[in-house]
Amino acid sequence: MAAVGRIPGVLLSLRRRRLQAAARARPRSRPGGWSLLRRRGAAGTAAPVREASEPGDADRRRRHAGRTMSTAAVTANERDLGARVRYCAQVGASLMVMTVGALVMLLVALVTGFQLRRFYSECLAATLGRIVLAIFGVRFVVHREASYPAGQVVYVSNHTSTIDVFVLVALGLPNARFFLSGFLRKLLPLGLIGYLTGIFWTVPQERPHERRRIFRRAAATLRASGESVYLSPEGERVTTGRIGHFNKGAFHLAADLRAPIVPLFIRIPRDIDPGKGLAARSGRVDVFVGAPIDTSRWRVEDVEAHRDAMRAHYVRWHAELVGTGWE
Repeated sequence: MAAVGRIPGVLLSLRRRRLQAAARARPRSRPGGWSLLRRRGAAGTAAPVREASEPGDADRRRRHAGRTMSTAAVTANERDLGARVRYCAQVGASLMVMTVGALVMLLVALVTGFQLRRFYSECLAATLGRIVLAIFGVRFVVHREASYPAGQVVYVSNHTSTIDVFVLVALGLPNARFFLSGFLRKLLPLGLIGYLTGIFWTVPQERPHERRRIFRRAAATLRASGESVYLSPEGERVTTGRIGHFNKGAFHLAADLRAPIVPLFIRIPRDIDPGKGLAARSGRVDVFVGAPIDTSRWRVEDVEAHRDAMRAHYVRWHAELVGTGWE
């Protein structure tokens, strides 16, 4: 019985030895070798697997993109608002300068008995023109090989922009009066300045009889005074980047006065040109002064031919000074 009682212990001992032998015979992974399950931080670990995107990631990316677009839109709106504020400030300052200048000019005219038209034009009005240009950050450079002629002259130029008027006034052309569109005198400061400087106000081409009467009266005034005059053959602002149609009025007047024509070319870079508006940007305007053209032998019957020849001259001038890159 005692021997029988020791059998479970013997069996248990044999069971333990078999389990230990099996554990020793089990294969072990070599250092640096691949194993099915790896412990964190073990040498030779594989690259971590990228975690799957959570369902909310796409929404967060869309919200971020939306915020970026909103920020860009706000920045653009701020720039537009700043440009509008700057434009309003410039226009307001220009109107104030012209109003104050017109009143000062009127006071000087009253003191001098309205007898110093050249002083009002070449000094006071020219200063106003330069101040208005400076408000918009526009400066001009005159290119000429000789002084302006001493006698009576008919000045002509291309007309591409609102800036032209202020540049021409700022030039202080010697002893010169201007032809300007009549609608400009509706702006009271300009109307007063025009009255004191002797501007000839014109009417649209659709009123030919009245235009001829204005030109006849101007010719008589200029013939008696010997003053020079400026007018644009294009008659209106041409914003196409090309030379526009030429009217005959300037050439009739030159033939009538037997006064030489001095052509001017005004070059305004497109990136600062307001066209028919007022929103000029800062930059440089170049004014080129051509050689005087003799008209002493012109006949009224040949005015159209002279007009066409002058326009062809401006087309060539435009090609040389502006070129196709500007257009």
